[in-house]
Amino acid sequence: MGSSGLRTILLRGNIPAPSTKGMQNSANKVNEKIEIQNVADMADIRTELKTINKMRGHPESHIDVEGDGCYNNPLYSGIGKTPFQPATQSCYVVVENMTDKKLVINLVTKNKLCSHGKDHSNENINKKNCKCTQNLQMVESIGNEQRSASESLSKLYSEGFEVRHITTDPDSSAYRAAEQLASNYNSKVTPEHLIDTRHFSDNHRKQIKKNEILTSLMPARTKKQREDLIGRFALDLSQRCHAEYKSALKHCDGNFQTLQKKAGIEDPWINKSIYLPKTFKLNLTLKQQSELRKCINYRLGPKELERTKLGTNTQKSECVNRIIRRSLPRSNTFSKNFQGRANSAVSSANHGPGESVMALCLSVGAPVTAGSKVHTHLQQEQKIYENHKQYKKLPKYMKNRKQKAKIKFELYSKNQEVNKYEKGMLLKSQKNIRQKMADTTRGDHEAYTKKAKKS
Repeated sequence: MGSSGLRTILLRGNIPAPSTKGMQNSANKVNEKIEIQNVADMADIRTELKTINKMRGHPESHIDVEGDGCYNNPLYSGIGKTPFQPATQSCYVVVENMTDKKLVINLVTKNKLCSHGKDHSNENINKKNCKCTQNLQMVESIGNEQRSASESLSKLYSEGFEVRHITTDPDSSAYRAAEQLASNYNSKVTPEHLIDTRHFSDNHRKQIKKNEILTSLMPARTKKQREDLIGRFALDLSQRCHAEYKSALKHCDGNFQTLQKKAGIEDPWINKSIYLPKTFKLNLTLKQQSELRKCINYRLGPKELERTKLGTNTQKSECVNRIIRRSLPRSNTFSKNFQGRANSAVSSANHGPGESVMALCLSVGAPVTAGSKVHTHLQQEQKIYENHKQYKKLPKYMKNRKQKAKIKFELYSKNQEVNKYEKGMLLKSQKNIRQKMADTTRGDHEAYTKKAKKS
């Protein structure tokens, strides 16, 4: 929310509101202080990681990380509409993958926007006279994750860290930055690139859904029904493969050497599937079995198991990105206070809403008085946040969520023929009207001809 949005809310509540300019000036003053506070906080977290390694008996310099970026606009949404990529602001977060908390240890922000609109297209931002947060030229690619990852990981290497494992999306080039930095700093540890298991499973689902041979095998009468069933079969098979992988990893206690020998779930999967009916069955020939085996090996093959051997993902990075989008929504663009808002969001992701607000207020010189109503309410917000986070990890919550999904799929199976949507329905209706008019005209002409012949 910006200054004008807050002013509108206060005025609609019959509360006197400060001027937009006054709120903007205050935001400009605290922007840099918030950034300094969060940078110092992330440095303290990195120092604690060395202490944790020492207590575990591991080398202090070794670290496992995950990384992901987010943008104020989708990178490929403006093809043919804008000469450059539509995104003008980006954040790249690096998260430690060594503790259960998975805290953000570094943040890199890129901004193409200048508070003076006419200076957006300046090719040399160092020659600008205005003071703003633009740190990337308009002609540069903002979707280059390798550059952002290199800038972020260089901070770790300069402090003596050595990256052992880096987990990214399957299509990310950030791991190349880690490999290059390890070579530049003469690191004894070679970074190993691991693939995010969630994104990998999603790619697996898409591969199964696109398979024409499996689509033709679906036990359904019409093409539309087969396409619907292959979509559900793809969801089911990708989740089955991931469940096999997790079960094997659990039985091996993290020992990857015996992982391939332990795969296998004893319970009948079809009885627990939320996507397919219990009567679902495929009659496969040897060729069709080979095709299905290829789809399974896409996720459970030897090379794929090697690249997902630790079971790590980028879910925490995705979570931080959603929190950043809450502070930097796509509907609003903050060219002046972009860095401050991003750092405030990262602080909230690391410490929770209550603790973060109190720490940031202290850093800008406006501490929350202990024992006051504001302090009490912030503590309540923090407690609710922690309880909710723990509740979502309970087996009861996960079971209820699966049960709700199963009910929805069953409801869709009963009503899909009634509530069917088709593309181009308006054009089809107009075509039918024209056809009926043509048939009517043809019928009238034939009737007139018959009458004329009789006469």
